[in-house]
Amino acid sequence: MKRIIAALLTLCLLGIAAAAAADTPINNDVMTYKGPLSSYVPAREYDFGSNWKTYFVEQEDQAGAPGQTIPDYEATYAGGSLAALEIEIELPDGTEYEVAYDKNKKITRAEYEEGDTEIYFDGTAWHDAAGNPVTGPDLTFMGAYFDAYVLDGVWFPNNTMSLVGLPLRDLVPGLTTRWYHVVPVDLTKEGTFRYGTAISNMYWFGSCTVTIKDGTVTTDYAVSGEYAYPKADCLMWFTDLSEITTEFLEAPIGKYQFGQPVSIQNDLKGKKIALLFICNRITYRQPATSWGGFLIEYYPNIKEVRDMRDEYMALLNQMQQ
Repeated sequence: MKRIIAALLTLCLLGIAAAAAADTPINNDVMTYKGPLSSYVPAREYDFGSNWKTYFVEQEDQAGAPGQTIPDYEATYAGGSLAALEIEIELPDGTEYEVAYDKNKKITRAEYEEGDTEIYFDGTAWHDAAGNPVTGPDLTFMGAYFDAYVLDGVWFPNNTMSLVGLPLRDLVPGLTTRWYHVVPVDLTKEGTFRYGTAISNMYWFGSCTVTIKDGTVTTDYAVSGEYAYPKADCLMWFTDLSEITTEFLEAPIGKYQFGQPVSIQNDLKGKKIALLFICNRITYRQPATSWGGFLIEYYPNIKEVRDMRDEYMALLNQMQQ
């Protein structure tokens, strides 16, 4: 299964009001966590579209039922709007179609293949490989696939939303193979602090805020776009790395609630620094908005993320002294 190929000219990264691309649904139901959804209603972020310019999205190799026609899509977006869409399908009888549309659903190019026959449409007429005029198929039925992509999007059920911080599998080798992260938080500084979150370890997805005031810490979170629906959540605070076990990470269930204050003295042992962990389950759609906005792909090795992790490691080292 191919991942997204996305070329973005501009990203709003650590503000986390960002987003980019589509992929086939990620099935991570191997997770055993089926925890409840708290009464907390997350905020939604809508401002990530203002920095977009042009990017390309490739969505391929979806699994379908036997005999079911599942198209492959290649789309180009400009300024947050669809600029062109190419659809490729193979029907159960082996006939193949490749049709390219502009943003107004006009066919600009097409290819048709049946057995050894290949013919081409140049936006005006059909011709063979030598350029000779030929009679081609009616492509009206392909419009339904265009509409399905633009209007319905692709849904990703019950995917994991977690912090972008220090990967536990790197901090403690052998602890877990999952991509879960923790973020060290300085509890001595009052104020509201914002931390990036990702979904499926693939896309920037909303954010997590921590408010420290009057000896308490309150954690909230936001999701990206319109089409994101929390299904379960897990919020934990740890006062030492040794408190995080493999058993917990196999089926994480939170002790604390989003939107509810936690006592630093009583619940977090009066620690100056503690580790924040979240593991939420979200069903979301690509595009993530009704106007065609896609989530921006998360890259763990870009400079901004490495610099952020250096700051977190400094705090973790201070915590462990």
